[in-house]
Amino acid sequence: MGSSNCFFVMLLMLLSSHLFAQSFSGKVIDSSTEEPLIGVTVSIDGKGVTSTDIDGFFNVAIDADEHTFTFSFIGYKTTV
Repeated sequence: MGSSNCFFVMLLMLLSSHLFAQSFSGKVIDSSTEEPLIGVTVSIDGKGVTSTDIDGFFNVAIDADEHTFTFSFIGYKTTV
């Protein structure tokens, strides 16, 4: 698969709020095969904070400010 035809698709974007923090979670899949991508680096504001699990899921705790999420994986186009 070339990087030109593969894009990250984020599904199940759930934003649940807690008293002082929020949790941001989702699933990263290959748009061509719809297979989950294992080990995708999820960065928030330019800092790598987590990676996807064996099923393509990730979950991060964030504060209530505005953030920029970046998803990167070897052989794929980085998505912001």
